Amino acid sequence: MQSGTRLPYTDAINEDQDANFLPTDVQKGRLLLSHPSDAFTNMALDEALARTADALPTFRIYYWSSLSLSIGYFQKVVEVLNSLGSASGGLTLVRRPTGGTAVLHDNQPSFSLIIETPKDVRQVYRLLGQAVTMALQSLGMDVRLWEKGIAPIPSESTARVSPLETGTLVSSSPLSRGAGDVSHFCTSNLSPYDVLFQGKKVAGYSARRWQGHSRQGISLFQGYLHLPEAIVRKRFNVSLMVEAMIIGIEKTFRIRLEEGHLIEEETFLTQELREKKYIQRDWNYKR
Repeated sequence: MQSGTRLPYTDAINEDQDANFLPTDVQKGRLLLSHPSDAFTNMALDEALARTADALPTFRIYYWSSLSLSIGYFQKVVEVLNSLGSASGGLTLVRRPTGGTAVLHDNQPSFSLIIETPKDVRQVYRLLGQAVTMALQSLGMDVRLWEKGIAPIPSESTARVSPLETGTLVSSSPLSRGAGDVSHFCTSNLSPYDVLFQGKKVAGYSARRWQGHSRQGISLFQGYLHLPEAIVRKRFNVSLMVEAMIIGIEKTFRIRLEEGHLIEEETFLTQELREKKYIQRDWNYKR
C-alpha cells in the first residue's frame, strides 16, 4: 500500500475503562509498511524496534519472502519438526523473540506492535483481539473473540472436527497436505482473545516485554493472520485487509498512525541481530 491511500480517520476510540494504561487523548504513532523479507530479517527488525523504542507506539505490517516457520522462544525445535515430518522440507525456520507456539507464514500479512505497557500485558492481548475483530468484521467476516471457558462454535463445514485438533492452515501449507501432529502450532491452541471464524482460529499473538527506561516498559507483540484463502479471494484483497487492520489499531489503541520509516539506529541493529542472532543455528536450535 502506497502513501496517500489511507482512508479517513474517525474519532471513534476505545472507551473500555480497563485499558487504563492508554492515554486519555488520541496520540500519534508510527506506521511501518514493510516489503517482504526473509524470516531472519523480519524477526531481527521486530526486536530492533523494541530495543530502540521510545514512548511513540509503532505498528508494523510485514510479509515473508518465502514459506517460513516461526517457533516460539520456549519451544523445542525437534518436536515441531518431527510433527511436520517430510512436510518441513523447503521451510525457512526461525525462532521468535516472543513466546507462543509455531506459526506457518505464507502470503498473508503478519504484524507487530511496539508499545509501552504495564507488567501485566493481558489488557493488550484483549485490545489486539478487538482490533483484529473490528478489522475483519468491517470486511464482512463473522468473527468473534474467544474467551476462556467459552467453547468454539463449529460451522457446518467443521462440525465433525474440532479446531483444537486441526488448526486453521491455508491450503498451501504443508500441514494441510497430510502432515502429522499439529498440537505444536498456534492455530491449534486457543488462548484468550484469539479471533475465531466459523469455529477456527484465524489470528493470534505472542509477546515479550523489555523493562527499558520508562515506568511501564516496552512490549513487543507479534501477530499473524491465517484466513481461509477462499475468503480472501472472494471478499477482499490484501490491501483492503491491511487498511482495515490499521484502522482497527487506531480506534482500539487511541492512536493516529502516520506512515514513517526506519531510522539509522534501527537499520543498523536489525542487520546486527540478523547476522549475529537470527540466522545462527545456535539461536534457532537452542532448544
